[in-house]
Amino acid sequence: MINLTYLSDGKVMHGSLDEIGKIKSEVWIKCISPSKAELKEISEKTGIAYEDMARAIDENERPGIYDFEEYSVLTFHAPFLNKNKNYVTVPVTIIIKNNVILLLSTRALESLQNIELLDDRKKIDVLEHDVTFTIYIILSEIVNHFFRISDELDDAVDRIEETVFRKHTERTVKAIFSLKKTLIYFHKSLTGNREVITGIEKQFLKEIKGRNLKKFRYLYNDVIQLIDMVATYRDILTGSLDIYLTSVSNDLNEIVRKLTVMAAFVMVPTLISGIYGMNFQYMPEIHNWGIYGYPFALGMMVLSIIITYIFFKRRGWI
Repeated sequence: MINLTYLSDGKVMHGSLDEIGKIKSEVWIKCISPSKAELKEISEKTGIAYEDMARAIDENERPGIYDFEEYSVLTFHAPFLNKNKNYVTVPVTIIIKNNVILLLSTRALESLQNIELLDDRKKIDVLEHDVTFTIYIILSEIVNHFFRISDELDDAVDRIEETVFRKHTERTVKAIFSLKKTLIYFHKSLTGNREVITGIEKQFLKEIKGRNLKKFRYLYNDVIQLIDMVATYRDILTGSLDIYLTSVSNDLNEIVRKLTVMAAFVMVPTLISGIYGMNFQYMPEIHNWGIYGYPFALGMMVLSIIITYIFFKRRGWI
């Protein structure tokens, strides 16, 4: 779907690609999950190569900047909540040609929707500035979305920490690995985004220039902070996993110790009953003790249990 937004006589207008040649102000073209036909139409109306746009919507496209003769291309990664309710990152490509800013993405991203939901007053304020300011606003909203998700991840890490100390379940391990997977995606994407902002600051893109270029230093600092936060969360989860494995090992040792104590209680009485259960003709306790042989054997069993209990009690095993 293609959405075209521009400014005319101080008002925010929406139009079609057929009007693009007549528009003198800055133009936003947002295209989400474009079809081949839509890309070809955009190419015909704007002069942007179809191949460059097709590459831009590849979900494996890494963050980067490319400066062509007639336009500049910028790819930035943004967070996206997939159907499994896990956060991943997907590329957002911005192509700048003169007064035209083309946004391409294969997903309906919250950050882009937030820009679309700006009231007319704020849109007018953005459109009245130069292209550099508009790019800054778009990238800033993506970075802010990362920050909002980082708050959710912080809460998730806290819940995992509490769970690790309270109970040990397979669900806890799955939650740790799922969260670590998300953090790996974020770290990889944020590192690439950092390089994109560095390239913009160094003016590697001819379409992005002017006094608003200084604003990208704020974005750079924010991305560095996000990278540090992601690394911190990963370290905490690694520590939580180590604690989980240690707790499971300790619990197993405790179970083995209890089984050992139980086996010791049974072992000596079993030995005594085994001895007196042998079928030999001459056994002193049977021939000489008469009726006292059976109580004697039972007493030996009880005494062995008491001695075993005292032994393990002093060792602190029970």
